[in-house]
Amino acid sequence: MKNEHDAIEAYQEMTYRSLKNIHKLKEPNYLKTWLIRILINICLDMKLKQSRLVLTNEIEQMI
Repeated sequence: MKNEHDAIEAYQEMTYRSLKNIHKLKEPNYLKTWLIRILINICLDMKLKQSRLVLTNEIEQMI
């Protein structure tokens, strides 16, 4: 993430999702890996949303 606010938001979302889906964790020994994978997916989602917003703003400016 490019700024602290986005990083904190991603971490909070990871905490929420992991607590919500802890029952889906099949192997407790892989908790750390599972949490990291959740965080990576959240960061990728956030980056995708940010790129969509930038594109939308460019289109609006062209009109």
